[in-house]
Amino acid sequence: PAGARRGAALAPTRPPPAALDATRDRSRLRSDPGRALTQTQAVARRVRAIAPRQDYLLDNISNTLTVARADATVAKRMFAFLGLPGLLLAGFLAAYAGAVLAAAQRREQAMLRLRGARSGQLARILAYRTVALAGIGSLLGTAAGFAATLLVLGPSAMFEASAGRLLGSAALALVAGVSATGLALFVPGWRALRREVSGERHELAEEPVPLWRRARLDLVGLAAAGAAAVIIVRTGGFDAPRGVVSTGEATTLRSGLLVVPLAVWFAGTLLAVRVSEAVAVRLPHPAPPRFGPVVRGVLSRTLSRRARSLVLGVAGVGLVMAFGVGLATFAATYDDAKGADAAFTVGADLRVTPSPVSGRAHPPAFGRRLLVGGVDGVAPVVFGLENSTLTSDFNSDAQNLAAIDPAAYAATAPLAGAAFVGATARAALADLRAHPGRVLVRADVAHGLKLKVGDRAEVLLARGTRHQKLRTMRVGGLFTRLPGFPEGVDVVVDLGVYQRATGIRSVDFFLARTRRSTRAAHGAAVAALRQGPGATERLNVDTTETTFNKDASSLTALNVRGLVDLDSGFTLAIVAVVVAIFVFGRMLQRRREYVVLLAQGLPAGRLQRVILGEAGFAACGGLLAGLIVGAGLGTLLVRVLQPLFILAPVTAVPVLRVAVLVALLAFATAGSALAALQMLRRLNASEILRER
Repeated sequence: PAGARRGAALAPTRPPPAALDATRDRSRLRSDPGRALTQTQAVARRVRAIAPRQDYLLDNISNTLTVARADATVAKRMFAFLGLPGLLLAGFLAAYAGAVLAAAQRREQAMLRLRGARSGQLARILAYRTVALAGIGSLLGTAAGFAATLLVLGPSAMFEASAGRLLGSAALALVAGVSATGLALFVPGWRALRREVSGERHELAEEPVPLWRRARLDLVGLAAAGAAAVIIVRTGGFDAPRGVVSTGEATTLRSGLLVVPLAVWFAGTLLAVRVSEAVAVRLPHPAPPRFGPVVRGVLSRTLSRRARSLVLGVAGVGLVMAFGVGLATFAATYDDAKGADAAFTVGADLRVTPSPVSGRAHPPAFGRRLLVGGVDGVAPVVFGLENSTLTSDFNSDAQNLAAIDPAAYAATAPLAGAAFVGATARAALADLRAHPGRVLVRADVAHGLKLKVGDRAEVLLARGTRHQKLRTMRVGGLFTRLPGFPEGVDVVVDLGVYQRATGIRSVDFFLARTRRSTRAAHGAAVAALRQGPGATERLNVDTTETTFNKDASSLTALNVRGLVDLDSGFTLAIVAVVVAIFVFGRMLQRRREYVVLLAQGLPAGRLQRVILGEAGFAACGGLLAGLIVGAGLGTLLVRVLQPLFILAPVTAVPVLRVAVLVALLAFATAGSALAALQMLRRLNASEILRER
């Protein structure tokens, strides 16, 4: 009523407005979708209160935020899943380091027991040390994580989150870090305290078979993961529906499926450990009294006689490399798939849309003006939501219709993403070009109207306008999706037939193909369009780099690139840490043997080659395991996260990223071996030789 009175006062001869469009100041919205939804819903309530029961409010922003809130929950689960392997790796490394530390301190604990220390006192010492190490390490790790996030995402994105949320994340990271690493450090030390020193030495000498090997958990895990994957594929578990904002549908990610990649990761690595141990035990070496070359003889006997402790390094390197390769595979596939999705959404390299307020006609001939430098082809398109009615002998319904030039569209659009029933995209478009009186219908629409290829159907063109015309056409083909129509197209007709029937000469937009599909070529073509026809016409130009699929789920806006960069950076660091822990752990366990070899005249250079050979065996075994298991892990990750994509993603091979991982592994192995030898030279040989 207030609006009507105001309108009447300003322009008495005009009727009051039938509809009002309102925009929201988005800069005042919270970054969290749930909190922003609360803000927009409050505004909507105030708008409804102006004229209760006298208006109808279309709250587009709240509808979008409702989907975004649900997608944010899915995104948090995905963040947690991609971060969980890091937490598991931290626990594994802490457990390995704790076992090495417990073995190295057994003499010190025995001396304390001989001098009257009770088990309770030693347990408290272990607890204090564990809390100190886990607490300080978790604090440093949390600080490093925030610093890395700030570096990757930037301050503007980082501090969009509230201080409470950031502190909550820090607290969660601290609790997870202290719990995982503290438990992994405490358990080996506690087990060592419960045994006598002689029992520990006996255990170290015999190297008992671990539980996972006795229970064959590697084979059982792989078999279970394989069976689960087959069942999931046959039941369509990987084909979750993609979220669509326009229909209020959020993305569905079945969290239970994430267990399958984790099972493959662990079970595959354990199987690689079993194979590596079998290879090490069977390494050939001359029978006594022959010894062979010094370095090769020492190394082959060391690898075969201490294989069980050696393959712990294979497990560590294999877990890290598999995670790194899997993450790199997912990252490369994600980049390629999102690029294909962007091209499918745009419909070509460029989409040129004349401004609705231009006031000028834009017939198909206007496309010739768009053939500027860098643009090779143009396809005119007419498209609208529910701009037609399709009628069969059984039913009729409003549909989204597109009118295209079949030849120009086939030469411009990325038809690799198109899908037709019983025919290829090019064959269907060629048939439409040869028979302009035919119509292409989306498969599910045809099923609902009980239409088949060859049936006659009535198509109401330009529905709801004064140009609408009814034409009888024959169904020439069925499709499931076509590039260039993110809102969804249901009916496709020949552009010439459409214009002759309706008399409408203007088109809605033009698809343009550039000479090269690169960012630089697209930028040059956009600049040429701005300086050419764009100088006198208001043109909106979208490219595959700048287009965001407004109809896709808001989860596709998740900064997966930033998350992958963070995980990749820490993976590179963990590779070096794993190798260093393995090498220095071996040195602590075998420093007496190394000192004896030096005392018996083995040159330091040859001893370094022995240490390097041991580390190299673990690194090579872990590398092979990581490459194989990581490829499977990355493929499964892509399948589980398939709802993020419009088109079915094709697994990509990240050669450069894998090469960086391999180079870093080699560098860390050589550097750790050299550093271990330098530390060994500074040890007190007489003190070590007296140690029993």
